[in-house]
Amino acid sequence: MRKTFAGTIALAAAGLMVSGGLVAASPAPAHADHPNTVCSFWGGEADSFHVRVDWLAGRSFRVAITDFTLVSQASLTGDAFVPLPLDPSLRVGANTVEVGEGLAVSDVTISQAVALEHAGATPTDPIANYLRIGAAPWESVEVSGQAISWVQDIDARSDERGVQLTPSAGGPPAELRAASAGVLDFTLTLPDTASGEVTLLSGLTSTHTDATFDDEAGTWEPGAPHTLAVPGCSVTVEAADPDATTRETPEPTAEAPPAERENGERDRAEAGAEEAPARGESAAADPEADQDRATPTPTTTPPAQRSGSEREQDARIAEAGSPSGLLMILIAGGAAILGMTLLAGSRRCL
Repeated sequence: MRKTFAGTIALAAAGLMVSGGLVAASPAPAHADHPNTVCSFWGGEADSFHVRVDWLAGRSFRVAITDFTLVSQASLTGDAFVPLPLDPSLRVGANTVEVGEGLAVSDVTISQAVALEHAGATPTDPIANYLRIGAAPWESVEVSGQAISWVQDIDARSDERGVQLTPSAGGPPAELRAASAGVLDFTLTLPDTASGEVTLLSGLTSTHTDATFDDEAGTWEPGAPHTLAVPGCSVTVEAADPDATTRETPEPTAEAPPAERENGERDRAEAGAEEAPARGESAAADPEADQDRATPTPTTTPPAQRSGSEREQDARIAEAGSPSGLLMILIAGGAAILGMTLLAGSRRCL
């Protein structure tokens, strides 16, 4: 008797409105794990894949693709799985993820095992946690341009040393699937020029070789290659704001230095004073009359118009003082001499 095991996948894009102007342009997901989750869905035959895309910050998204494809057979002679041979590559599946044009891929990691919210209830229970157990030695990931090539173990989980877990440790089928699942994580960053509907994942393909287990021989035998192509997921984003350092700054209005402003104001005032008579009706009729009115009439004769004798008299007065002062000095002196003469005469008579 032979049993046939074939793992298949099928992805459908899904969407969820999130903050920051990001909207997934796809049908509503079956389950949203986080307020910032823009894609979260199961797909494929036996729901063998789960895709989750979370908005991180700015224009970056974190993608987690979980491959639940499981091909395993417990041994009839002990607590162990009959391992799938690596040659002819029955134990691994080749997954290729195509990301959107122009998107930057970073922080790529692979791991094993997830925890479901309700362990063992159904195969499609929401993922509660990614356990991040180290990948098996034959698992690998490589980024080339816009393609991510991921080689994933589709057998019951083997740790980073290649040691396989046991059927008793695996638990119920749903828990065994979760413990054996492979996880691909990476970050996508949109360029600043991207706007409108932007493709995050443009497609995913998965290829592995079907295998059959011969109960009588207790061995695996290879079958036909099994390949599936799946659609991707897109979001709608707003155009990025230009860098503040590139924004144009209005040129400040040029202003003259204070000294120049004062000189300019003085020049304008003088120019206005010169123009003022021209604007007045009286100035236009008789400008000389205005000039006469503006010049006060002197009350004394200017020095330039006085005669030479007057100028000489002024010089003598300036040297000796005023005429009245000189006369008073002469009179006082004469009176003093006369008084002294009279006094001397009266003394001789006595």
